[in-house]
Amino acid sequence: MVITGIVIVVATFIAIIKQFETRLVLLLSGLLMCLIGGQLGAGTTAFVKELTNPGLVPTICTVLGFSYVMEYTKCTEHMVYFISAGLKKMTKIIIPGAVIITFLINIALPTAAGCAAAVGALLIPALIRSGVHPAMAGSAIFLGTWGSSLSPGLMFNPQVAQLAGVDVMTVIASFSMQAIIGIVVAAILLNIVAIVKKEHTGYVMKNDTVEEGKEFKVNYFYAIIPIIPLVLLVLGSKQVAVIPEISV
Repeated sequence: MVITGIVIVVATFIAIIKQFETRLVLLLSGLLMCLIGGQLGAGTTAFVKELTNPGLVPTICTVLGFSYVMEYTKCTEHMVYFISAGLKKMTKIIIPGAVIITFLINIALPTAAGCAAAVGALLIPALIRSGVHPAMAGSAIFLGTWGSSLSPGLMFNPQVAQLAGVDVMTVIASFSMQAIIGIVVAAILLNIVAIVKKEHTGYVMKNDTVEEGKEFKVNYFYAIIPIIPLVLLVLGSKQVAVIPEISV
């Protein structure tokens, strides 16, 4: 059984590395283990149980639903334009600035793909036009897409909170300072790499295909909407307690 389990785990990793659908691969490998162990129904039971888990589903669905509404109403677009407008004026710190901005936005938009699409579409062309090499511009955005670690919508945060018997914000508060220090250090190191490789400035695209950004009038009310829930959660957390406690 142990050897069979190891083989299945290794095969699962290989399938994921080959870019098969991750969730499907994990589901099938789990069901296969249950089948071999003579407990096929256990996999289905566990799957249904987690889909109706009162500690996980409401939190994750609420945050993902909010993110969708923010994208649908273009509030996300207004926020990204508003934040990135100031970054374009600070060319000397544009790479670490892009990393940190992506990190912060990824807290409000907990999916890495959604965050990269929202931020990358604006910041990557801006970085390239500022002379940053395209690979370095993409790296800066990619590096910032672990800001979701501080989001209550990241599935692991409510899961750990449930196991520990505490609220989600308590779990996030316990490692938020380390995460912030980590992203600052990582952003600085990426900037050093860019300087050493001379990819931080001076790049000019051949047959420039990056379109100039269209005129976009920022609605500042729309721009602050995505961060309001995060502010309320922080202010209402047990650690800050400026306002009455507010759940996700």
